[in-house]
Amino acid sequence: SHSLSLSQPQNIQIDNARQHTEASPFDVLSSCRPVAMPLALRPTWTFFGDSITQQGSSPDGGWVAVIQDAYARKVDVINRGYSGYTTRMARLVLPHVLPSRSEDPRSVVTIFFGANDAALSDRTSYKQHVPLDVYTKNVRWMVGYLRGEAKIRNVILITPPPVSEPH
Repeated sequence: SHSLSLSQPQNIQIDNARQHTEASPFDVLSSCRPVAMPLALRPTWTFFGDSITQQGSSPDGGWVAVIQDAYARKVDVINRGYSGYTTRMARLVLPHVLPSRSEDPRSVVTIFFGANDAALSDRTSYKQHVPLDVYTKNVRWMVGYLRGEAKIRNVILITPPPVSEPH
């Protein structure tokens, strides 16, 4: 249960068949940095999440757009952000978003859900509420799918910051 802060990288566990190391998400991205190359040889970095990811491609400095610009002609950056989606919905679409297997050790997938899941059950957005234990199971399932069937070695979990409201 680690999170990624774009302003302050935090440590996450990266576990693959060859090694078990601890590195920041930015270390993972940097270690996957190839040189400019033809399209067919480029690694793929897929950003999978809710509207925060979807709007990350905004040309006005969205976080995915910044990464795409920094790695132009070196990496294929794919934004698979789905506004309003929760982890319940994400589980249903993930096999369709990433159906193919990737043996490329430089490929990266981020999972960035939680803002909609955290909708409070007593507010107008109650239909999006996902209990914490179900959210945890959904995220674990997605990581398992990516590492297993999709053969993605580098999975980065990004979650929204904690929220504390006065009761």
